[in-house]
Amino acid sequence: MVGVIDDVFLDVVAMGARVMDQVDERRILLVDLADDLEEIDRIVIEDIQPLILAETFEALDGAEASVDVATLAVFILIALGAVVGGGTALIVARQIVNPIVRLTNVAVELGKGNLGARASAETNDEIGTLANSFNQMAAARQRAENQRVALIAELAAQNAELAQLDELKDNFLSSVSHELRTPLTAIKGSAEILLDEDGVTEEVQNQFLTIINVESDRLTRLINDVLDLARYEADQEIWNDQPNPMSDIVGSAVAGIQSLAIQKHLDVSVSLDSDLSDVWCDQDKINQVLTNLLSNAIKFTSNAVRSRYLLRSHLPLVAPAVTPPSRSGSPITELG
Repeated sequence: MVGVIDDVFLDVVAMGARVMDQVDERRILLVDLADDLEEIDRIVIEDIQPLILAETFEALDGAEASVDVATLAVFILIALGAVVGGGTALIVARQIVNPIVRLTNVAVELGKGNLGARASAETNDEIGTLANSFNQMAAARQRAENQRVALIAELAAQNAELAQLDELKDNFLSSVSHELRTPLTAIKGSAEILLDEDGVTEEVQNQFLTIINVESDRLTRLINDVLDLARYEADQEIWNDQPNPMSDIVGSAVAGIQSLAIQKHLDVSVSLDSDLSDVWCDQDKINQVLTNLLSNAIKFTSNAVRSRYLLRSHLPLVAPAVTPPSRSGSPITELG
């Protein structure tokens, strides 16, 4: 586009040079016309006017009106010279000067940023050709400006999309770090209990080894989800929905937080109805929700508190009941 503008500009410069040559030629013509006018004036003054005056004086005896006729003839001749000179100047002004002035004004408007300014090509001479070339250059400049504006708009849209992707990435990393922390905490807590607690029975060992195995499997599934970045970039969540026993989901979540509860000397138990039906859901995601709820409950619960969870077929959610160890009566709260 810049090359095209440069070519058009060079054409305009060349055309301007030819116009200036034409102006010089017409200026020479004007000089010649001025010389001719001077010669006409000289002839009128030196030759014709004395002749007319002589004839007029000779006719004074015949008719006084002849004086007026002779005088009128002189004025007519003088006026004729003035008209010829003035008419030539007017023609030059209309054909050369005025178009150049208008073209200059259009160039000034274009320089101010008015890319819609155009010169009027009223003639087919060099000045008209110059005006057409100037308009072509202005049109090319406007097209280039329109392309620039379009590119800026496209760049802004791409920047907005990148900002949205960055926000999506940050949310994804925050969610992944939180979800990875939950099974790692359960695994670490179970391992610490097995290593630090004295007199751990074989039954307790098997319990925490099972927790470590289950949470390791869940951690593996989470890592597989992390590797599948395309579904997050497409803003599509993959759900593995199928019938799952609610007792298994709750039991897995409670087992996963037992190590945290033991470290804070908390007693967490769950009571399940025997007639619980299966639930159509993604077991891993429901397990994540329950594990997060239970982990937060343990984190913000004082030490040495007994927590009992009831799960019944007519309750939409887990119903907790907390009993302080210093009391032996009814729980402080019980939902359901």
